[in-house]
This record gives sequence, C-alpha cells and structure tokens, in this order.
Amino acid sequence: MDSYVITISRKFGSMGHAIALRMGDSLGIPVYDRSVLEAMEEGRKPFGLKTAAVSAAAETSAEDPAGDIMQTEPSVPEQEREEPAESSQSGLFSFFRKKSGDAQQLLFERQAADLRLLAAKGPCIIIGRCGDWVFRDYPRVMSIFIYAEDEVRVKNCMELLHTDEESARELIERQDCAREEYRRRFCPELLRETDCRHILIDSGKFGVENSADVLAALAKSLFSD
Repeated sequence: MDSYVITISRKFGSMGHAIALRMGDSLGIPVYDRSVLEAMEEGRKPFGLKTAAVSAAAETSAEDPAGDIMQTEPSVPEQEREEPAESSQSGLFSFFRKKSGDAQQLLFERQAADLRLLAAKGPCIIIGRCGDWVFRDYPRVMSIFIYAEDEVRVKNCMELLHTDEESARELIERQDCAREEYRRRFCPELLRETDCRHILIDSGKFGVENSADVLAALAKSLFSD
C-alpha cells in the first residue's frame, strides 16, 4: 500500500492509546504520540524551556492556565496593568502576558510540521495532537474518534490508574475540559465533534481488541491498491 495516515483522537479513559497500538501491530506501521514529538522538540530546546512543560500547559490550560511554565509576567501594581493601550509600558506588559501563549502556539505549529515529516516517511498512526486537523487535506487519511460512556471510562481509569471512583471522575472531567480547550484553541474552525473525523467508535461497546481489528480492517480496505 502507498503511504497513508491514520489519526486517532479520543476521550480520556476510552482506551484509545491501546487501540492505536494494536492497530499499529496489525497493520505493521509505527504509532506516534506526544512523547515522540516531545523527544524531537527537546533536541531543539526552544525558548530555553522544557518542552514537556510547555506542552502540558497547552493541554491543561482548562485546569491551570499557567501550567508548569515559568512565570513570565512581571509583578506590577494593578493600576499599571490598566494603563491605556498606547502606553509603551502597557505594551511591554502585554508582550509579557502573551509570551507563554505565543510559545504554545509556536510549539503546536512545530509539532504539526514534525507530524508531516513523520508521515512523509511512510504509513503511520498519529495519536492526538489535533492530527485530524493537521492532515485534513492529506489525500490518504482516515481520522478516527474513540469514545466510551462515562461509566466505562470511570471503570477503565479505576483499573488502570488504581484510583477510587471519585478521583477517576474528577480526572476524567479535568482531562475532557483540557482536551476540548486544546482543540478549540489550536483548531478554532472545528466547531463540531465530528468535524475532520471520518469514523466515530464506541470502545466500550466493542472492546479494545474488536475496535482495533475493525478499524485496521477498514484501513486495509480503504488504502489497498
């Protein structure tokens, strides 16, 4: 088969990562996730900041807008922050306030470029990173969204993370908000959950193995010569 890309986005706790890995084994193609991109970015060491810190802030902004990024806004009295926009001092403060956000935007763009470089090497599976948006115009792409009912996700989190039900529910809520915010921030044109996604599958209904096998079979059919 010629080169192609499968993108996978997923609800937290829906076992999307496990499904992607099984698909990769079935199709004999590599699976790239956030850790691969962070390793590539770490070699460049942008802005003198740890890539993981910038990336974590981008994905957890709904929970903690500052994330782990070091404080870049100077400490100034409130009245100085509200100076007119034409003030050079106010402009300087605005620059510092936007600095971490600009770093996150640049990181997203660099990771998108890295994803395209990885895809140029051959067929692959991309997990997260708004891959469905990055490859929206790619001629041979299948974009998948994996979800599951809340009770299934809670059960998965409790089993895999060895946590109690209350903690699992809180974690799911935080991660859902963070992922939604990440997608809304970097892909504002995507207004619906189905935008740029070709297949939606309930992993709670089919399970990890069946979901992966069905999706791999669809990929073979779609991309076969």
